[in-house]
Amino acid sequence: EWLEKELKEEHSVIDENVKWIRRDWVLRQVKTLVQENPEVAMDSIVHITQQMTAAKRAQVSKILAAMDSGNAVENSNGDSAS
Repeated sequence: EWLEKELKEEHSVIDENVKWIRRDWVLRQVKTLVQENPEVAMDSIVHITQQMTAAKRAQVSKILAAMDSGNAVENSNGDSAS
């Protein structure tokens, strides 16, 4: 009964968990591909930033500046990014 109710809801706990599992999987794939193919890292960054809004690019700029200054950097989850 609980599962049926959750599956019918638009923003159910199950939907949210699946969304985060997919997100984590995609991020792991991207990290692996860039680690295995470092020569495409810069091209990938350029492509990704071209897909972002100006506000998101500004956020990325702040993250990069924090990395250069040695400050801790957080990802969009608020977790420490590696």
